[in-house]
Amino acid sequence: VNDPVQRYVYHLRPKDREVAMAFTNYHCAPVTESGVEEIHSLESDLGKVVLALKPHAPIARLSKTQVARLTEVEQRLGVVIVAYEPT
Repeated sequence: VNDPVQRYVYHLRPKDREVAMAFTNYHCAPVTESGVEEIHSLESDLGKVVLALKPHAPIARLSKTQVARLTEVEQRLGVVIVAYEPT
């Protein structure tokens, strides 16, 4: 398996694999060396780990009202939600 995310999922215990499979709709984004440097700089600025992922479906453009609603549900459920355009 060439994709680092899928390789990681493959090495998980079977009971953990099901949860991690949600991430296989993403792949690590191809990033140039300057892009990697920019991501590392962002990590330093935020004090957080940052992942650059590329989705298979187009991300939805949401209005401010829709973003507020999505954020409300994320906070209530303790999850990260990504809205996609229907394909």
